[in-house]
Amino acid sequence: MKEQKYGKIINVAYAAAFGNPGQSNYSAAKAGLIGFTRTISK
Repeated sequence: MKEQKYGKIINVAYAAAFGNPGQSNYSAAKAGLIGFTRTISK
């Protein structure tokens, strides 16, 4: 992707980052994944 200067990152964890009752660990992990994806995309 870097050599081509083009690519797509598909992240299926978006809705989980908003949180659900009793799933703080799952939501935190998915929020971390979203942050990581945003960071490497820049």
